[in-house]
Amino acid sequence: MRIALLCKSAVVAGALVLACSTVMAQDGANVEQNLDRLIETNSCQACDLKGVNLNRYDLSGADLEGADLTGAKCYLANLSNVNFRNATLVNVGFGGADLAGTDFTGANLEGASLSGAYLIGALFDDAFIQKVSAETEKQEEIAVVEESDHAAVTEQETVEPVVEEVVEEQEVREEPKVAEQQVPVVEESIEIVEEPIVEEPVQTVQQEPMIPVVEDEPTMAPAPVEKMDEESVEQVEVAKIEAVEVAKEVEQQIDDVRDTVVELTDTKAVAMEMFLDEKKCYGCDLSGLDFSGENLKGADLEGANLNNCNLSGANLRKANLKGASLLHANLQDANLNGVDLYKADLSGADLTGADLEGTVFEDTQLYGVVGLNKESVLLEPALQ
Repeated sequence: MRIALLCKSAVVAGALVLACSTVMAQDGANVEQNLDRLIETNSCQACDLKGVNLNRYDLSGADLEGADLTGAKCYLANLSNVNFRNATLVNVGFGGADLAGTDFTGANLEGASLSGAYLIGALFDDAFIQKVSAETEKQEEIAVVEESDHAAVTEQETVEPVVEEVVEEQEVREEPKVAEQQVPVVEESIEIVEEPIVEEPVQTVQQEPMIPVVEDEPTMAPAPVEKMDEESVEQVEVAKIEAVEVAKEVEQQIDDVRDTVVELTDTKAVAMEMFLDEKKCYGCDLSGLDFSGENLKGADLEGANLNNCNLSGANLRKANLKGASLLHANLQDANLNGVDLYKADLSGADLTGADLEGTVFEDTQLYGVVGLNKESVLLEPALQ
């Protein structure tokens, strides 16, 4: 009887394991099937697309209402006018993607990355817009804290000279005490001189006029001076303690800021070194770096962050700058012959003297651009 029960239990357990494996396989297959369906029909409402890779896909106008794209990658994808209403978009990467006119109403965008995305005309819930505004205000508060740190350093530099002046003043006031300590030494010398006066009436002893002068010297250090010295010493000690505490706080704040700057600088330095070696840096952060005069011919910088970069005199002939951000970049006298700037953002950039022959300016942001060559034939449509 027991053997029969054990056999039945083993059979049931094996059936459960087989059923679970079948379900897991079907789930994986469903995701792949749903992706094939989306690519073929440009529609997949309420379907499972968790973790799919849609980088650089063209899904303009797709219907993905209620779909689950948790953890999906959509970098530099064309998702303009897509229906994402009530979709689950948790931790989805939209870096550099075209989201113009896309509807995100009711969608869950928790942890989603929209860095460098093209968002003109996109629809979001009020709650999401308020969250983005709050994050922006937080960044502004961090900037204010950094300014206060700089002010604290300036205050510390001002406190140290004041402490030194108080110490010097204290040393000057303590000089009368040194004179008091010398008085008993002089009195002992007087006693020694008295013996030769009795035995040998030598006039040399009478010639020492220092005796009455030494007796008058104690009158130069009145009693109140000791009290003033004690008070000044206490003030100096208090000032030193306060200065040390302020210095420690400022030093800690400076170290924190320095660590952050070093970390960011090291990261960018590594990215710059890799880029100069391979001439390829897809979607990376190179903001603020100096590439002046560098030969970057044919470089692939699609979706890269080149804000405030110095690219003056650089050779960027036939480089790929699709979706790149070049806010306030210095492109003076740069060779942009044949460069692809499709949907790139050049707001505030300086193009004075740049070679723009054959440059592609399709859907490029050109607000506040300086030194724009309006005679370029390919540039004319972008200016209309």
